[in-house]
Amino acid sequence: MPDLSASPEVDKAGSNGVGKAALLQSVQRAGAVLEVVAQRPGLSAQQIAEVAGLERTGAHRLLRTLEQEQLVERVGRGYLLGARNLLLGNSYLSQHSLRQVSLPYLIDLLYRVFADQPWSLAVLTRVGNRVTLVSHLWSPLAPLDSLLAIGLSGRVERAAGGRSMLAFLPPTEVADIVGAEIAGELAPRLEQIRSDGGLEYVGSNQKTGAPEGLSAMSACIRNAAGVPVAALTLSGAALEEELYPTSTPAQHLLRAAAQIGNALV
Repeated sequence: MPDLSASPEVDKAGSNGVGKAALLQSVQRAGAVLEVVAQRPGLSAQQIAEVAGLERTGAHRLLRTLEQEQLVERVGRGYLLGARNLLLGNSYLSQHSLRQVSLPYLIDLLYRVFADQPWSLAVLTRVGNRVTLVSHLWSPLAPLDSLLAIGLSGRVERAAGGRSMLAFLPPTEVADIVGAEIAGELAPRLEQIRSDGGLEYVGSNQKTGAPEGLSAMSACIRNAAGVPVAALTLSGAALEEELYPTSTPAQHLLRAAAQIGNALV
């Protein structure tokens, strides 16, 4: 039986200040259902209703509609995301310049600057209170287990890239995203990230469940207006001794992040 005790926090940001009367609750409920299915695949309709805080009959109707639209699919008694989400996600990426702009920098860093290192590079962006992977390249020397340790998404405050982006948001916005308590705990760390020019680090002993010796550093990507839009993360073995702002990899990472940010439209 899946654990229902920890409900995923459905992101409520993104209404852009629109009053509740102007919003369609059916669309909000469908979004909540999709969020649960994305974060907790395999739950039954009843379990999804419980986690999303919806009435069971309404949740069943939403799931049937989403299944018809290929946004979810039923496997046994459980539900997974449907294939149409892949079309929507790829369309979103093709309409925004982040992946296209960052790709040449990833290739240059990984296959020329860091050519002899078993590292990988990833670009992540924030969606509400989570970060998600935009693109990922790796060296042929990188061990397979280090590549598998790169998650597709996760809580923004738990990822080095996520914290590097939070560091350049107003404190009130950080509190809205992660909650006031977590924002207070993060404040000294976010100040250090700003002092380091937007760099955040994860040592080999700091990431739960990661392969032994795996470290990472992230540089915040800010657009021309200074708004944090993504993070460039370098990870791999033999990186532990480079986790400081004046190291050669850190300087290359900061330079590439700044160039990507300035090129974004």
